[in-house]
Amino acid sequence: MNKGYKILLVIVICNLQFAICNLSFAQTDKTAGEIDAASAQKSFVHGNELMRKENYKGAIEAYNDAVDLDSSKANYQFQLGLAHYFAKNYKITISVLQGLLKKFPADERYYSLMGSCYTETRSDKKANSILLDGLKIFPNSGNINSQLGKIEYDNKNFNYAIKYWENGVAVDPTYPSNYYYLSIAYGSTNEKMWGIIYGEIFVNLETNTERTYEVMKRIYDFYQQSIFIKSPKNRYAIFTDEVSKLSDVQLKDTMLMHKNFAMAYNDISQRSMIVFKDKFTTDKLIEFRKRFSDLWYNKNRPLDFQNVLFDFQREIISQDYFDCYNHWLLSKGDPKAFYDWMELNKKKYDVFIKWFLKHPLDIYPNNYVTRSKFLFNQ
Repeated sequence: MNKGYKILLVIVICNLQFAICNLSFAQTDKTAGEIDAASAQKSFVHGNELMRKENYKGAIEAYNDAVDLDSSKANYQFQLGLAHYFAKNYKITISVLQGLLKKFPADERYYSLMGSCYTETRSDKKANSILLDGLKIFPNSGNINSQLGKIEYDNKNFNYAIKYWENGVAVDPTYPSNYYYLSIAYGSTNEKMWGIIYGEIFVNLETNTERTYEVMKRIYDFYQQSIFIKSPKNRYAIFTDEVSKLSDVQLKDTMLMHKNFAMAYNDISQRSMIVFKDKFTTDKLIEFRKRFSDLWYNKNRPLDFQNVLFDFQREIISQDYFDCYNHWLLSKGDPKAFYDWMELNKKKYDVFIKWFLKHPLDIYPNNYVTRSKFLFNQ
């Protein structure tokens, strides 16, 4: 190889290396801010992974890193506050949220979480105050209404609690917690009818949690506590005592059945008691619920009282899934009956579940159900 060619080759190689270096530099050249933002996002994602594993100490460290690297993201700071909440560092959570409210636009979650912190530290007045502030800004929050109702209920202000929860249903009818609390509250009174109705709506909205199973058990118990079988000829149902509060003048009203939901419900329930012979069983309860639905619609009660839950039950009946649906609904009240039935009906149940997942209970602002909508006014 001659000397000139060697020199040319060295020049070409040097130029090529320089070009490669320039290309590499162009691909990796980022500002310090861009590098920090990328690192912050990485720490944030890691924090979320640790939160899912309930490693709150590790999550706090990861979120702190994310916030230190990029303080412009409100969600980084909120998640930091949330991690401190689950770690029971309530004062730190409150401090984080107060900082968020000063620096960023208001967010429903900030008020809700701060209210929860004050509730956990038994500062109900502060919790009530911050939640009311949040409700002024977010009047359609089912969550904030739910929290305010819980504070009132825990302080034995039953009527105020009901108002908050029913308002929560009205403004945010697909938010489950208000139905959950309403079911428990009414189930502890003589108004088991509403414990059942609110409970059934709840388990259709929140279908697979510990609360779901709790309410399924309660629904079964509410039926047992409302149905009385003394003998084959002495059977009766009492789901509400609202009827007993009617005056003699009201009771003489020939159209009362079309005005008073509670009276209509009790009447149809009593007519459905014919399915029970000598004892209360899950199979007979399912027959009772089927007969109730048939009679309710045969008597044209839907024209008097629009009820999205009852309409949903009719849809299930029309698909021939009512048996499956009720065994699911009542499964926690009588587990043995459910598993015995499942041994014989698993294929049908599996088909029902697929249908059920594709056809949920649809509640809208114009068809929600609350007791206040059905209260009798002559």
